[in-house]
Amino acid sequence: MRLSHTSRRPATVTVIVIAFLALLAVVALTFALYGMREADESKVFRDNHNGGQTGSRFVTRGSSTTEQPPEPEVIANAALGAMIYGTPDDLTGAFSVLRTHELARTIYGRDPVVDSINPFNATQPFNGVGRRPASDIHGAAVPANMVNFAWMGPGLPLLDPDNNWQRDPRTNTPPALPTTYRYYAKNANYTYQDLNNLYLAAIDPRSGRVTVPSYHRPWNITGALPPNSEAGPTQVVVDPNNDWTNPQGRLLMLRPRPVEHQYAPGVSDWRYPEPDGFGGYGDVKNIVGGAGGNDSLWMDLDLPVATWQGKQYKPMVAFCILDLDGRVNVNVAGNYYFDLSNPFLSQPHSSTQGIGPWEVNLEKIIPQTPWPGPGPKPASWGSENEAQTLVLGEFSGTLTSHHRFGEHPALGRVPRKVYTSQSTTIPYPTMLVNMPDPGS
Repeated sequence: MRLSHTSRRPATVTVIVIAFLALLAVVALTFALYGMREADESKVFRDNHNGGQTGSRFVTRGSSTTEQPPEPEVIANAALGAMIYGTPDDLTGAFSVLRTHELARTIYGRDPVVDSINPFNATQPFNGVGRRPASDIHGAAVPANMVNFAWMGPGLPLLDPDNNWQRDPRTNTPPALPTTYRYYAKNANYTYQDLNNLYLAAIDPRSGRVTVPSYHRPWNITGALPPNSEAGPTQVVVDPNNDWTNPQGRLLMLRPRPVEHQYAPGVSDWRYPEPDGFGGYGDVKNIVGGAGGNDSLWMDLDLPVATWQGKQYKPMVAFCILDLDGRVNVNVAGNYYFDLSNPFLSQPHSSTQGIGPWEVNLEKIIPQTPWPGPGPKPASWGSENEAQTLVLGEFSGTLTSHHRFGEHPALGRVPRKVYTSQSTTIPYPTMLVNMPDPGS
C-alpha cells in the first residue's frame, strides 16, 4: 500500500500579497517624495527667476508689472553701503537723505571739488573742523541747523554740510566755481550726538532706553509731535510754527513727513512716529530688551520702487548706531585673588599698573545691590555683588542685572569656575582669575 504525502503551505498566498503591497507602498512613497522635491525645486526656480528670497540679486530692474518679492540681502547691502561709503555725488545719489552723512566722510572728510585744492583730502582721519558755519553759505538761505541735504528738486540748489558750494546735480557743476569757495573738513576729532555726527545714537546705560536716536535730533525740531489717528488715515494740519508740518521742517529731519505724502488735501496714509512713553518717539525698535518703545526712525534712501503681489512698495530703513566708548567687555575684565588655604575668603580686586583689561574693576562700574526688603531676600534677586558674580560665576540660579532696575531680562546662569589640582577639586577660581600666564 502506497501512502501519498502532500506538502501544504497555507500562508504562501498571504506572504505574496503582503510583499506586493509593501512594494506598491515603497513605489508610492518614492513617487510622493520625488513629487515633493520637484515641487520645491520648481518653487526655488520660480523665486530665483523673479528675484525672490533665494539669495539671487537683480542684474537689471524689471518693468513695473514684474513681480519682484522683497529681497532683504539686496536692500541691506544697499543701505549699509550708503551708511558707510555714501551715495554717488551726482543725480543718482542726490535724493537719498543719507547723502553727506556717511561714516567715511565723518572719518576722512571729503572735498567735492578737486584734490589740488585740498591735497590732504580724504587721507588723514579725524583732522577736520566739523560742519560749515551757518554764516558761510554761498547764495542760499537755509536754516543753520539743516541736516537733510537730499536734493529737493529742480530750481533748488544741491548743498553740502562741509563747504559753501551749491550746484545742480544734473550737471554736477555750477556755472563757475565761486572765488569764495571754502572747504570745512567734516571729520572733526570727536564723536558726540550732535549735528556733525548725525549717525550716532545715545543710550541710557541704566535702563537700556535710547534717549537720542540715530539720524535724528529731537532737540533740532520745534513743535510738538502731532498725534496719529486711532483709525483711518492721518489728518495733516499745517502749523507754520511746527517743524513737523511747516516747509522748513523738511530740512531739519531725515524722516519722511505726512505733510509731503498727502493723497488728498489734509489726508495722508503715512503716519507720525509713535511716542515711546518716556518723552521720545520712534518707528522701529532695534534695541531688543531696552526700556521704552520704538527707538529708531524710518528713512528714505531712494531705494528703487518695485512691485510685489500687485502692489508697489518702497523699502525704508531705520538704523540705530551706538558708540562703544565707555563700555566694558565683562568677558575679559576684572580679577579676584583667592587664598586657597581658605577658599571662602576672597581678596579685593587687584590692579596696579593697568596693563590689560583684567585690571578693570567691575565693582566700580556695577555697584553692589543689597536686597532693599521688606522681608527676606527672594531667590530671584540673585547675587548682591553682580560684578563679582560676573568674574567668578555662581553655583545656581540666574544673574539678574539689578543695576537696570529689573527692566533687563535675567542674563542667565554664569557657570562657576573650577580650580583643579592633583589632590582635590575646589569649586572656586584659580588664584588669579582672568590674569594671563607669566610671559604670555
